[in-house]
Amino acid sequence: MTDREFESRMEMSHALTGWAAWASRAYGDGSRPNFAFVNECYDRNPYAEQIRRMSEIAGVEECTNLDDDVCFRLEVDGGRRRKWIVLLSMVGPFAMVIQVDKVGSFFSDLVSTPLVASTDQVAAALLEILRDGGFHVLSAEESTTNAPFMVPPDEEPEDGPLYRILFSDATELPW
Repeated sequence: MTDREFESRMEMSHALTGWAAWASRAYGDGSRPNFAFVNECYDRNPYAEQIRRMSEIAGVEECTNLDDDVCFRLEVDGGRRRKWIVLLSMVGPFAMVIQVDKVGSFFSDLVSTPLVASTDQVAAALLEILRDGGFHVLSAEESTTNAPFMVPPDEEPEDGPLYRILFSDATELPW
């Protein structure tokens, strides 16, 4: 997929009714998903501008695991013994912002919510960058929506969290 095609997808995101259309384009058949898009998207890095803007407000470390993630996983220094995990989906224009402490404990009540933006300037700036970029920023609740999907080596699709389709093949949420 070229940068222009990806930009067209981003513009179309507002016209699509939800994540299912994006997942279908990225994976093909959800009962036999094709993960080939992950390496191509990673190499192309369509989110370079958003990542650059994030690095202007705080330290950013890219921690994507191409064996498990279907997103760019960024750790953003939030200062004061905390950091933010920013997930930018390779499936389409979906993101999450999750607060963790310096030892990696996730705070489930501080996931992509208005509370995050009102209590922390770094988080507020991250959310603004994502919204300006056309991302739908998922809440913890949205990410738990059940969706049928096959994650290899499964032989049959099974219901699991939407998080698994948009961000990682994990069947358990990290928080």
